Amino acid sequence: MNEYHQKTCVKFVARDPAKHHDYLWIHPDEGCYSLVGKTGGKQPVSLDSGCIQVGTIVHELMHATRPRQLHRSGVAECDERRRRPV
Repeated sequence: MNEYHQKTCVKFVARDPAKHHDYLWIHPDEGCYSLVGKTGGKQPVSLDSGCIQVGTIVHELMHATRPRQLHRSGVAECDERRRRPV
C-alpha cells in the first residue's frame, strides 16, 4: 500500500462499516483478479499466494480504482479524489 500511496493520488483507509458502504474486499481466492472500476458495495479483489508481488498487487488495485480516471487525472483531481476504504 505504501508504494501505491506514494505513486498515485488514491489513498486507502481502514473501513468503518457505519460510514463506508462501498469498499474493496481483498481476499485470497483462486488467482489474481478484480473488476474494473468502482462497482459499489463489497467489491472483491482476489490476491492468492501466487499474487503477492508488488507489481501484481498494484495491477489489481489499479483495476479496482477506476484506471481511466487515473490516466487522465491531474493534481487538482487527485486533491479532490475521495479515499477508498479497504
